[in-house]
Amino acid sequence: MRPTGRVVSRKPSTLALLAALLLGSGCGDAGPPGATMVEISPPQAVLQDARDTVRLTATVRDEYGEAMPWVPVTWSIRDSFVAQLSEDGLVTAEEPGEAVVEARAAGLRADATVVVEPGQRAVLHKIYRVMGGDDWRVSTNWRTDAPLHAWAGVWTDSEGNVTKLALNYNNVTGSMPAELGSLESLQNLQLLGNPVTGSIPPELGNLESITEMTIGGRDLTGPIPPELGNMRNLRALSLTDSRVTGPIPPELANLRNLEFLGLFSNQLTGPIPPELGTMENLDVLWLSSNRLTGPVPGELGNIPELRVMRIDANPLAGPLPRDLIGLPLRAFSWNNTDLCAPADDAFQSWLDGISQHEGDEDCD
Repeated sequence: MRPTGRVVSRKPSTLALLAALLLGSGCGDAGPPGATMVEISPPQAVLQDARDTVRLTATVRDEYGEAMPWVPVTWSIRDSFVAQLSEDGLVTAEEPGEAVVEARAAGLRADATVVVEPGQRAVLHKIYRVMGGDDWRVSTNWRTDAPLHAWAGVWTDSEGNVTKLALNYNNVTGSMPAELGSLESLQNLQLLGNPVTGSIPPELGNLESITEMTIGGRDLTGPIPPELGNMRNLRALSLTDSRVTGPIPPELANLRNLEFLGLFSNQLTGPIPPELGTMENLDVLWLSSNRLTGPVPGELGNIPELRVMRIDANPLAGPLPRDLIGLPLRAFSWNNTDLCAPADDAFQSWLDGISQHEGDEDCD
């Protein structure tokens, strides 16, 4: 039979490929002849919260693009904190972040990216890991599938949103993760009495619902982020007994609902911001035992509800401003400073009306 002049290319049969695989099985990582690529589907995946899953599949292809399902695939993951990976490609989210999943076959490799969004459960998982959860005094139900309100120190509303995280005196260690600022419904954060380290994440300023924040620890360092002034619903802010440094951010004056400001026993420096005088609902201003300098700003006399002002044990200097006359103070301490009280009758009469007041001396 004469040739027609058309060349027909034929793909090798599956039987031929299998025979080639068996013949080449002793060639180490070179793999079966014809294997040219590994692909993962989907190449990218986004999981919304801890315990969410996605199954990845890996396909080995030959030079003709045909699948080679008999070729074994090995899975691995580069960040097991973010997600867990099973032997058959099932990815289970753990905490916020990005992980790279690898599939290897026949000396070839493919990558897929898995992103875990900062859902509530994922954020709590990260808090547990980076803040020493295995050594907490009480950690009932943490990192389990139990509803969040059953986790020790966690409160939720009727819709399951985390509203309170109270871990005071619980042997909590390590740095606060930035993802704390993703708990949109959080109203109360309590971390007193623990050796918390590192600095205060500026992302905490994203907590628009928070009304009370109490944190401290001798290893807490760095400045007070000015972003904390964005927490417009905050009524009580206590950052105490730490090594927090730098100035008091004037942005804290934006906290117009604040009733309690406690920044005592830190290493804060610089002046008392006069902007604090605009905090019309402030009831307690407690700045004792820092390294604050300069005079006391007269603008503090504009705080109509101020009942307690403690500015003792600071190298503040100069006369107390007469603008303070009229403040409805019940407790006022300025001892262990270089401040003095004006000696005129009006100021002294106002001082005498304060049931608890402590100061070193009157001005000459």
